[in-house]
Amino acid sequence: MKSSKILTRLILLPLGVFATLISCTNESLTPSPDARQQDKNATAMASRRVGIVHHVSAGGPDIDTPNYGPGADANYSLVANMMADGSVNGQYSDRFSQEHGGGGFHATIDCMTIVDNVAWLSGVITSGNSDGTDLTGRRVLTKVVDNGKKDDQISFSYYTNTPCSAKPSSMALFPTRGQVTVW
Repeated sequence: MKSSKILTRLILLPLGVFATLISCTNESLTPSPDARQQDKNATAMASRRVGIVHHVSAGGPDIDTPNYGPGADANYSLVANMMADGSVNGQYSDRFSQEHGGGGFHATIDCMTIVDNVAWLSGVITSGNSDGTDLTGRRVLTKVVDNGKKDDQISFSYYTNTPCSAKPSSMALFPTRGQVTVW
């Protein structure tokens, strides 16, 4: 008797599970179009956050010197990201003061090195000139320091083949009225 109860339960239990599964429709298991779009958006946002491991941005008037005041050398801006795979991408512009010959350049950033709140960045100038000399194709290096809400610092733009990974310590730093962000 005991074995027939066990046998009945062994047969009925799988049948019950099977019947439950058959009664489910595809509609009840398929997410709504809104839910699918929300999932796509969340996945895209998460992958972007996971992909960027370091970010540097700087912008505003160029160096702030005692003799010439804020923006004495026109303006300076850059933004760059380092991805999880180590690749770097970004843009960098430096416009020179008309008092110092005018000109300036735009560069594509391809190198970023960060130590604490200091970043060295370098790349290739894609267009620009200084004192009538075409700078296109030359490598450029700069350094920025994020000191919080104020007292950030930037260096001059140096035309050099020295990679940013060399972290040259001899690069003079100047205060800027703009904001530098390093993370």
